[in-house]
Amino acid sequence: MLLYPPKKMDENEIFVIILLVFVWILVFAIQRHLSALEIFLIWTLNVYLVFTADMSLAVPPVELYDTMDRLEHEIFDFIMFFFGYFPFAYFAMNYFKPRAFSKKQIVLFIIVCAFLTTILEWVAVELNVFTFNGWKSYMSFLVYIVVYSLNLLLLLYIKSKRSKKSLWTKF
Repeated sequence: MLLYPPKKMDENEIFVIILLVFVWILVFAIQRHLSALEIFLIWTLNVYLVFTADMSLAVPPVELYDTMDRLEHEIFDFIMFFFGYFPFAYFAMNYFKPRAFSKKQIVLFIIVCAFLTTILEWVAVELNVFTFNGWKSYMSFLVYIVVYSLNLLLLLYIKSKRSKKSLWTKF
């Protein structure tokens, strides 16, 4: 994949830089409740989901949205793929306590996470990080429900395997 530089440094690149600096400071500042393996697998899942969505929905013939200033992928797209989406899943999974949540609370937790992420995406749309060409915010909300559900399922799966005193406990 060839990555292009931004056409110019404007509000969308500045927003991405400020947001990433802020959220990554938080990632390292908050108390960590996830193992290195859980973090790695959640990061990998989210990079995969973002890349798959972008390659399915933001390229011809579908082209439901564009990112940043170019139709081609630019450096800031790459930065967002690998560093922009993971922190939000990390924050949610870091504070999720499976035994402390009822099934209704888990559903509410997922809905709140999806809602907050949709609001952040709306701000990004206002600052031209995303340009919707048929995509709607309610679609993002539904996608984020799936994304947070997949993250929770992965986390629960990892925790269930680790509790069985297998090779997983070494990580």
